[in-house]
Amino acid sequence: MCAQIVPCYFCGEASRDDSTLQVPMFMIEKIQRVETAYKTSTAQYEKRVFTIPRCAACRRRHGIENALGTVIGAAGLLAVLGAVLLALSKGIGWGAGFLLVAVVILALAAALQERLLYGGKENLTLKHRETWPQVHMSLTSGWQIGEGPSRAQSFDWARERQKERDKEQENLRRIQEEQKQAKARAKKAISQSNQAYQSGQDGNVEKLLRTALDPKNGGRGTAIEMLGEMNHPDALEPLLGMLADPARTSDHGRLALALLGYDDPRITPAIQAAVDAAPDRASQAVKDMRRALNLRANPALLALKPVRDAEEGQRRAYALYARGDVSGLIQMALDPQGTGRSRAVQLLGDTADPQALEALLTLLADPTQAALYGRAAKAAAHYADPRAAAAIQAAEKALPVSWNSDIWLELIQSDLRNALYECSHPSMLYQPLSREEALKLSRA
Repeated sequence: MCAQIVPCYFCGEASRDDSTLQVPMFMIEKIQRVETAYKTSTAQYEKRVFTIPRCAACRRRHGIENALGTVIGAAGLLAVLGAVLLALSKGIGWGAGFLLVAVVILALAAALQERLLYGGKENLTLKHRETWPQVHMSLTSGWQIGEGPSRAQSFDWARERQKERDKEQENLRRIQEEQKQAKARAKKAISQSNQAYQSGQDGNVEKLLRTALDPKNGGRGTAIEMLGEMNHPDALEPLLGMLADPARTSDHGRLALALLGYDDPRITPAIQAAVDAAPDRASQAVKDMRRALNLRANPALLALKPVRDAEEGQRRAYALYARGDVSGLIQMALDPQGTGRSRAVQLLGDTADPQALEALLTLLADPTQAALYGRAAKAAAHYADPRAAAAIQAAEKALPVSWNSDIWLELIQSDLRNALYECSHPSMLYQPLSREEALKLSRA
Protein backbone atom coordinates (compact mmCIF):
# COMPACT_ATOMS: atom_id res chain seq x y z
CA MET A 1 0.00 0.00 0.00
CA CYS A 2 1.46 3.37 -1.04
CA ALA A 3 2.22 5.89 1.64
CA GLN A 4 0.02 8.96 1.70
CA ILE A 5 1.54 11.96 -0.07
CA VAL A 6 1.14 15.34 1.68
CA PRO A 7 2.92 18.71 1.28
CA CYS A 8 6.14 19.05 3.29
CA TYR A 9 5.72 21.66 6.01
CA PHE A 10 9.32 22.87 5.60
CA CYS A 11 9.58 23.24 1.81
CA GLY A 12 6.07 22.73 0.45
CA GLU A 13 6.90 19.82 -1.83
CA ALA A 14 5.32 16.39 -1.64
CA SER A 15 6.41 14.13 1.20
CA ARG A 16 5.62 10.64 2.41
CA ASP A 17 4.63 9.45 5.86
CA ASP A 18 7.95 7.65 6.38
CA SER A 19 9.82 11.00 6.40
CA THR A 20 7.54 12.76 8.88
CA LEU A 21 8.96 14.61 11.87
CA GLN A 22 7.89 13.38 15.30
CA VAL A 23 7.83 16.19 17.87
CA PRO A 24 7.59 14.86 21.45
CA MET A 25 6.43 17.33 24.10
CA PHE A 26 6.01 17.20 27.87
CA MET A 27 4.51 19.23 30.70
CA ILE A 28 5.59 18.79 34.31
CA GLU A 29 2.67 18.21 36.68
CA LYS A 30 4.46 17.94 40.00
CA ILE A 31 7.74 16.99 41.65
CA GLN A 32 7.39 14.00 43.98
CA ARG A 33 9.90 13.14 46.69
CA VAL A 34 10.91 9.48 46.63
CA GLU A 35 11.95 8.17 50.05
CA THR A 36 15.05 6.15 49.21
CA ALA A 37 18.52 5.98 50.66
CA TYR A 38 19.39 9.07 48.62
CA LYS A 39 15.99 10.85 48.98
CA THR A 40 15.75 11.61 45.28
CA SER A 41 13.00 13.56 43.52
CA THR A 42 11.13 12.46 40.42
CA ALA A 43 9.12 14.64 38.07
CA GLN A 44 5.65 13.49 37.08
CA TYR A 45 4.80 14.85 33.65
CA GLU A 46 2.29 14.48 30.84
CA LYS A 47 3.55 13.59 27.37
CA ARG A 48 2.24 13.99 23.83
CA VAL A 49 3.69 13.56 20.32
CA PHE A 50 2.80 15.59 17.21
CA THR A 51 3.52 14.50 13.65
CA ILE A 52 4.63 17.10 11.08
CA PRO A 53 4.74 16.18 7.36
CA ARG A 54 8.28 16.36 5.96
CA CYS A 55 9.98 15.23 2.77
CA ALA A 56 13.12 13.07 2.63
CA ALA A 57 15.33 15.97 1.49
CA CYS A 58 14.31 18.15 4.45
CA ARG A 59 14.83 15.18 6.73
CA ARG A 60 18.45 14.84 5.50
CA ARG A 61 19.08 18.58 5.84
CA HIS A 62 17.69 18.56 9.37
CA GLY A 63 20.00 15.64 10.13
CA ILE A 64 22.96 17.68 8.89
CA GLU A 65 21.75 20.59 11.02
CA ASN A 66 21.73 18.39 14.12
CA ALA A 67 25.13 16.93 13.26
CA LEU A 68 26.55 20.41 12.74
CA GLY A 69 25.58 21.40 16.24
CA THR A 70 27.20 18.27 17.67
CA VAL A 71 30.42 18.79 15.67
CA ILE A 72 30.78 22.42 16.70
CA GLY A 73 30.25 21.46 20.32
CA ALA A 74 32.92 18.75 20.16
CA ALA A 75 35.37 21.12 18.44
CA GLY A 76 34.82 23.73 21.09
CA LEU A 77 35.45 21.20 23.85
CA LEU A 78 38.69 19.98 22.23
CA ALA A 79 39.87 23.55 21.64
CA VAL A 80 39.35 24.43 25.29
CA LEU A 81 41.11 21.26 26.41
CA GLY A 82 44.06 21.96 24.06
CA ALA A 83 44.38 25.52 25.32
CA VAL A 84 44.48 24.29 28.89
CA LEU A 85 47.19 21.74 28.11
CA LEU A 86 49.27 24.29 26.22
CA ALA A 87 49.13 26.51 29.25
CA LEU A 88 50.84 23.73 31.22
CA SER A 89 54.57 23.34 30.58
CA LYS A 90 54.39 19.52 30.53
CA GLY A 91 51.39 19.21 28.18
CA ILE A 92 52.57 21.01 25.06
CA GLY A 93 52.41 17.92 22.82
CA TRP A 94 48.94 16.88 23.95
CA GLY A 95 47.68 20.44 23.73
CA ALA A 96 48.90 20.85 20.15
CA GLY A 97 47.26 17.55 19.25
CA PHE A 98 43.90 18.56 20.67
CA LEU A 99 44.05 21.88 18.87
CA LEU A 100 44.86 20.12 15.58
CA VAL A 101 41.89 17.80 15.99
CA ALA A 102 39.69 20.80 16.78
CA VAL A 103 40.82 22.49 13.55
CA VAL A 104 39.97 19.36 11.55
CA ILE A 105 36.55 19.16 13.15
CA LEU A 106 35.89 22.82 12.42
CA ALA A 107 36.83 22.21 8.78
CA LEU A 108 34.30 19.36 8.70
CA ALA A 109 31.71 21.66 10.26
CA ALA A 110 32.40 24.27 7.59
CA ALA A 111 31.84 21.64 4.90
CA LEU A 112 28.56 20.62 6.50
CA GLN A 113 27.51 24.27 6.76
CA GLU A 114 28.29 24.84 3.07
CA ARG A 115 26.23 21.84 2.10
CA LEU A 116 23.41 22.97 4.33
CA LEU A 117 23.40 26.47 2.81
CA TYR A 118 24.14 25.78 -0.84
CA GLY A 119 23.35 22.15 -1.42
CA GLY A 120 19.91 21.14 -2.70
CA LYS A 121 16.71 23.15 -2.42
CA GLU A 122 15.73 25.89 0.01
CA ASN A 123 13.83 24.84 3.11
CA LEU A 124 13.08 25.96 6.63
CA THR A 125 15.26 24.99 9.59
CA LEU A 126 14.28 22.45 12.19
CA LYS A 127 13.30 25.25 14.58
CA HIS A 128 10.38 26.01 12.25
CA ARG A 129 8.62 23.02 13.86
CA GLU A 130 7.65 25.37 16.70
CA THR A 131 5.28 27.20 14.32
CA TRP A 132 3.26 24.05 13.61
CA PRO A 133 -0.23 24.99 14.96
CA GLN A 134 -0.53 22.18 17.51
CA VAL A 135 3.07 22.60 18.66
CA HIS A 136 2.70 26.38 18.90
CA MET A 137 -0.50 26.12 20.96
CA SER A 138 1.16 23.62 23.30
CA LEU A 139 4.21 25.86 23.76
CA THR A 140 2.01 28.83 24.67
CA SER A 141 0.19 26.60 27.20
CA GLY A 142 3.37 25.70 29.07
CA TRP A 143 4.47 22.55 27.23
CA GLN A 144 8.13 22.00 26.29
CA ILE A 145 9.75 20.10 23.42
CA GLY A 146 11.53 16.90 24.41
CA GLU A 147 11.05 13.32 25.53
CA GLY A 148 10.90 14.41 29.16
CA PRO A 149 12.25 16.96 31.60
CA SER A 150 15.91 17.01 32.48
CA ARG A 151 17.00 17.33 36.09
CA ALA A 152 17.76 21.02 35.56
CA GLN A 153 14.31 21.58 34.04
CA SER A 154 12.69 19.82 36.97
CA PHE A 155 14.57 22.02 39.43
CA ASP A 156 13.64 25.15 37.46
CA TRP A 157 9.98 24.10 37.46
CA ALA A 158 10.07 23.43 41.20
CA ARG A 159 11.68 26.82 41.85
CA GLU A 160 9.02 28.61 39.78
CA ARG A 161 6.22 26.79 41.61
CA GLN A 162 7.82 27.69 44.94
CA LYS A 163 8.01 31.34 43.87
CA GLU A 164 4.32 31.23 42.94
CA ARG A 165 3.42 29.67 46.29
CA ASP A 166 5.50 32.25 48.14
CA LYS A 167 3.78 35.02 46.19
CA GLU A 168 0.35 33.57 46.97
CA GLN A 169 1.24 33.36 50.66
CA GLU A 170 2.47 36.95 50.62
CA ASN A 171 -0.73 38.10 48.91
CA LEU A 172 -2.79 36.16 51.44
CA ARG A 173 -0.92 37.75 54.34
CA ARG A 174 -1.37 41.18 52.78
CA ILE A 175 -5.11 40.62 52.27
CA GLN A 176 -5.51 39.37 55.84
CA GLU A 177 -3.63 42.41 57.16
CA GLU A 178 -5.80 44.73 55.06
CA GLN A 179 -8.95 43.02 56.34
CA LYS A 180 -7.69 43.32 59.90
CA GLN A 181 -7.01 47.02 59.43
CA ALA A 182 -10.40 47.51 57.75
CA LYS A 183 -12.16 45.85 60.70
CA ALA A 184 -10.25 48.05 63.11
CA ARG A 185 -11.20 51.14 61.13
CA ALA A 186 -14.84 50.04 60.99
CA LYS A 187 -14.91 49.40 64.73
CA LYS A 188 -13.36 52.81 65.38
CA ALA A 189 -15.83 54.47 62.99
CA ILE A 190 -18.78 52.84 64.78
CA SER A 191 -17.47 54.06 68.11
CA GLN A 192 -16.97 57.57 66.75
CA SER A 193 -20.44 57.50 65.18
CA ASN A 194 -21.99 56.50 68.51
CA GLN A 195 -20.13 59.32 70.22
CA ALA A 196 -21.42 61.79 67.63
CA TYR A 197 -24.98 60.53 68.12
CA GLN A 198 -24.68 60.94 71.88
CA SER A 199 -23.32 64.46 71.38
CA GLY A 200 -26.41 65.21 69.32
CA GLN A 201 -28.67 63.80 72.03
CA ASP A 202 -26.87 66.01 74.55
CA GLY A 203 -27.19 69.04 72.28
CA ASN A 204 -23.43 69.56 72.24
CA VAL A 205 -23.12 71.61 69.03
CA GLU A 206 -19.46 72.46 69.59
CA LYS A 207 -18.42 68.81 69.84
CA LEU A 208 -20.54 67.90 66.81
CA LEU A 209 -18.85 70.61 64.76
CA ARG A 210 -15.39 69.37 65.74
CA THR A 211 -16.35 65.86 64.65
CA ALA A 212 -17.94 67.02 61.39
CA LEU A 213 -14.96 69.20 60.45
CA ASP A 214 -12.48 66.33 60.92
CA PRO A 215 -12.27 64.49 57.55
CA LYS A 216 -10.61 61.48 59.21
CA ASN A 217 -13.26 61.04 61.90
CA GLY A 218 -15.49 58.03 61.20
CA GLY A 219 -18.41 59.69 62.98
CA ARG A 220 -18.47 62.82 60.82
CA GLY A 221 -21.47 61.58 58.79
CA THR A 222 -23.55 61.10 61.94
CA ALA A 223 -22.37 64.47 63.25
CA ILE A 224 -23.49 66.20 60.03
CA GLU A 225 -26.90 64.53 60.23
CA MET A 226 -27.33 65.51 63.88
CA LEU A 227 -26.45 69.12 63.05
CA GLY A 228 -29.12 69.03 60.37
CA GLU A 229 -31.66 67.76 62.90
CA MET A 230 -30.79 70.47 65.41
CA ASN A 231 -30.93 73.39 62.92
CA HIS A 232 -28.61 75.33 65.20
CA PRO A 233 -27.61 78.74 63.78
CA ASP A 234 -23.98 78.26 64.81
CA ALA A 235 -23.74 75.26 62.46
CA LEU A 236 -24.85 77.04 59.26
CA GLU A 237 -21.52 78.64 58.31
CA PRO A 238 -19.41 75.50 58.96
CA LEU A 239 -21.85 73.37 56.94
CA LEU A 240 -21.69 75.80 54.00
CA GLY A 241 -17.90 75.85 54.27
CA MET A 242 -17.67 72.05 54.07
CA LEU A 243 -20.10 72.03 51.12
CA ALA A 244 -17.78 74.39 49.23
CA ASP A 245 -14.69 72.29 50.00
CA PRO A 246 -13.71 70.20 46.90
CA ALA A 247 -11.83 67.79 49.18
CA ARG A 248 -15.08 66.80 50.94
CA THR A 249 -17.03 65.55 47.90
CA SER A 250 -18.00 62.31 49.66
CA ASP A 251 -19.76 64.35 52.37
CA HIS A 252 -21.53 66.78 50.04
CA GLY A 253 -24.69 64.68 49.85
CA ARG A 254 -25.08 64.55 53.65
CA LEU A 255 -24.29 68.26 53.91
CA ALA A 256 -26.93 69.17 51.33
CA LEU A 257 -29.59 67.15 53.18
CA ALA A 258 -28.47 68.54 56.55
CA LEU A 259 -28.98 72.09 55.25
CA LEU A 260 -32.64 71.40 54.40
CA GLY A 261 -33.78 72.72 57.76
CA TYR A 262 -31.99 76.05 57.32
CA ASP A 263 -33.57 79.07 55.63
CA ASP A 264 -30.78 80.95 53.91
CA PRO A 265 -30.64 82.19 50.28
CA ARG A 266 -27.04 80.97 49.89
CA ILE A 267 -27.90 77.31 50.41
CA THR A 268 -29.53 76.44 47.06
CA PRO A 269 -26.77 78.08 44.93
CA ALA A 270 -24.12 76.37 47.07
CA ILE A 271 -25.70 72.95 46.50
CA GLN A 272 -26.02 73.59 42.75
CA ALA A 273 -22.37 74.67 42.58
CA ALA A 274 -21.31 71.46 44.35
CA VAL A 275 -23.35 69.40 41.86
CA ASP A 276 -21.75 71.19 38.88
CA ALA A 277 -18.24 70.66 40.30
CA ALA A 278 -18.75 66.99 41.21
CA PRO A 279 -16.20 64.71 39.48
CA ASP A 280 -18.65 61.80 39.33
CA ARG A 281 -22.19 62.74 38.32
CA ALA A 282 -23.46 59.22 39.06
CA SER A 283 -22.24 59.14 42.67
CA GLN A 284 -24.57 58.82 45.65
CA ALA A 285 -23.46 62.25 46.86
CA VAL A 286 -24.70 63.87 43.64
CA LYS A 287 -28.00 61.98 43.89
CA ASP A 288 -28.46 63.25 47.44
CA MET A 289 -27.64 66.82 46.39
CA ARG A 290 -30.16 66.70 43.54
CA ARG A 291 -32.73 65.33 45.94
CA ALA A 292 -31.98 68.21 48.31
CA LEU A 293 -32.49 70.69 45.45
CA ASN A 294 -35.82 69.05 44.60
CA LEU A 295 -36.93 69.22 48.24
CA ARG A 296 -35.94 72.87 48.57
CA ALA A 297 -37.88 73.68 45.40
CA ASN A 298 -40.97 71.92 46.78
CA PRO A 299 -41.69 73.01 50.38
CA ALA A 300 -44.57 70.54 50.59
CA LEU A 301 -42.11 67.67 50.16
CA LEU A 302 -39.75 69.26 52.65
CA ALA A 303 -42.52 69.10 55.24
CA LEU A 304 -42.39 65.29 54.97
CA LYS A 305 -38.99 65.14 56.66
CA PRO A 306 -39.18 62.33 59.24
CA VAL A 307 -39.66 63.32 62.86
CA ARG A 308 -36.82 61.96 64.97
CA ASP A 309 -37.22 61.47 68.68
CA ALA A 310 -34.59 62.09 71.30
CA GLU A 311 -33.86 59.19 73.64
CA GLU A 312 -35.13 61.17 76.60
CA GLY A 313 -38.35 61.94 74.73
CA GLN A 314 -38.91 58.26 73.92
CA ARG A 315 -38.38 57.24 77.54
CA ARG A 316 -40.87 59.89 78.65
CA ALA A 317 -43.46 58.59 76.17
CA TYR A 318 -43.02 55.03 77.45
CA ALA A 319 -43.36 56.26 81.02
CA LEU A 320 -46.65 58.04 80.23
CA TYR A 321 -47.98 54.91 78.53
CA ALA A 322 -46.93 52.70 81.45
CA ARG A 323 -48.85 54.98 83.84
CA GLY A 324 -51.90 55.02 81.56
CA ASP A 325 -51.62 58.79 81.11
CA VAL A 326 -53.44 59.12 77.77
CA SER A 327 -53.84 62.89 78.13
CA GLY A 328 -50.09 63.26 78.59
CA LEU A 329 -49.45 61.16 75.46
CA ILE A 330 -51.93 63.27 73.46
CA GLN A 331 -50.32 66.48 74.59
CA MET A 332 -46.89 65.10 73.71
CA ALA A 333 -48.05 63.92 70.26
CA LEU A 334 -49.62 67.27 69.36
CA ASP A 335 -46.70 69.38 70.60
CA PRO A 336 -44.75 70.60 67.50
CA GLN A 337 -41.65 71.13 69.64
CA GLY A 338 -41.87 67.79 71.43
CA THR A 339 -38.84 65.51 71.41
CA GLY A 340 -40.80 62.24 71.57
CA ARG A 341 -43.76 62.95 69.27
CA SER A 342 -43.27 60.01 66.92
CA ARG A 343 -43.18 57.44 69.74
CA ALA A 344 -46.15 59.09 71.47
CA VAL A 345 -48.23 58.82 68.27
CA GLN A 346 -47.38 55.13 67.96
CA LEU A 347 -48.34 54.44 71.59
CA LEU A 348 -51.70 56.19 71.15
CA GLY A 349 -52.67 53.27 68.92
CA ASP A 350 -51.97 50.81 71.75
CA THR A 351 -54.04 52.64 74.38
CA ALA A 352 -57.45 51.71 72.86
CA ASP A 353 -58.78 54.98 74.26
CA PRO A 354 -61.43 57.02 72.37
CA GLN A 355 -59.62 60.24 73.23
CA ALA A 356 -56.48 58.86 71.58
CA LEU A 357 -58.44 58.10 68.39
CA GLU A 358 -59.69 61.69 68.23
CA ALA A 359 -56.11 62.95 68.53
CA LEU A 360 -54.98 60.62 65.74
CA LEU A 361 -57.82 61.77 63.47
CA THR A 362 -56.80 65.36 64.18
CA LEU A 363 -53.24 64.61 63.11
CA LEU A 364 -54.39 62.90 59.90
CA ALA A 365 -56.50 65.93 58.99
CA ASP A 366 -53.71 68.47 59.55
CA PRO A 367 -51.54 69.07 56.41
CA THR A 368 -48.76 70.54 58.56
CA GLN A 369 -48.41 67.15 60.29
CA ALA A 370 -47.85 65.21 57.03
CA ALA A 371 -44.52 63.89 58.33
CA LEU A 372 -46.50 61.91 60.96
CA TYR A 373 -49.21 60.65 58.58
CA GLY A 374 -47.70 57.17 58.27
CA ARG A 375 -47.29 56.57 62.00
CA ALA A 376 -50.68 58.14 62.83
CA ALA A 377 -52.39 55.93 60.24
CA LYS A 378 -50.77 52.76 61.62
CA ALA A 379 -51.94 53.75 65.11
CA ALA A 380 -55.49 54.65 63.98
CA ALA A 381 -55.85 51.25 62.27
CA HIS A 382 -56.06 49.68 65.76
CA TYR A 383 -59.50 51.23 66.26
CA ALA A 384 -62.59 49.57 64.80
CA ASP A 385 -64.02 52.88 63.67
CA PRO A 386 -64.97 53.65 60.05
CA ARG A 387 -63.63 57.18 60.46
CA ALA A 388 -60.08 55.78 60.68
CA ALA A 389 -60.14 54.32 57.15
CA ALA A 390 -61.76 57.48 55.76
CA ALA A 391 -59.14 59.69 57.43
CA ILE A 392 -56.32 57.54 56.06
CA GLN A 393 -57.70 57.77 52.52
CA ALA A 394 -58.09 61.54 52.84
CA ALA A 395 -54.53 61.88 54.15
CA GLU A 396 -53.15 59.96 51.18
CA LYS A 397 -54.97 62.25 48.76
CA ALA A 398 -53.64 65.31 50.60
CA LEU A 399 -50.01 64.29 50.13
CA PRO A 400 -47.99 66.48 47.74
CA VAL A 401 -47.29 65.30 44.21
CA SER A 402 -43.72 65.02 42.97
CA TRP A 403 -42.53 64.22 39.46
CA ASN A 404 -39.28 63.01 40.99
CA SER A 405 -39.47 60.02 43.31
CA ASP A 406 -38.63 60.86 46.91
CA ILE A 407 -38.00 58.37 49.68
CA TRP A 408 -39.85 60.41 52.33
CA LEU A 409 -43.00 60.56 50.22
CA GLU A 410 -42.77 56.90 49.22
CA LEU A 411 -42.38 55.73 52.83
CA ILE A 412 -45.43 57.71 54.00
CA GLN A 413 -47.51 56.45 51.06
CA SER A 414 -46.47 52.88 51.88
CA ASP A 415 -47.43 53.28 55.56
CA LEU A 416 -50.82 54.77 54.65
CA ARG A 417 -51.64 51.91 52.27
CA ASN A 418 -50.52 49.28 54.78
CA ALA A 419 -52.64 50.93 57.48
CA LEU A 420 -55.67 51.00 55.18
CA TYR A 421 -55.21 47.28 54.54
CA GLU A 422 -54.95 46.60 58.29
CA CYS A 423 -58.25 48.44 58.86
CA SER A 424 -60.03 45.72 56.88
CA HIS A 425 -57.76 42.90 58.10
CA PRO A 426 -57.46 43.23 61.91
CA SER A 427 -55.54 39.96 62.14
CA MET A 428 -52.58 41.71 60.51
CA LEU A 429 -52.24 44.19 63.38
CA TYR A 430 -49.34 43.81 65.82
CA GLN A 431 -50.06 43.14 69.48
CA PRO A 432 -50.26 46.25 71.72
CA LEU A 433 -47.29 46.97 73.94
CA SER A 434 -47.78 45.80 77.52
CA ARG A 435 -47.50 48.27 80.39
CA GLU A 436 -44.75 46.18 81.98
CA GLU A 437 -42.63 46.25 78.84
CA ALA A 438 -43.22 49.99 78.46
CA LEU A 439 -42.03 50.51 82.03
CA LYS A 440 -38.79 48.62 81.24
CA LEU A 441 -38.25 50.70 78.11
CA SER A 442 -38.80 53.92 80.03
CA ARG A 443 -35.93 52.97 82.33
CA ALA A 444 -33.57 51.67 79.63
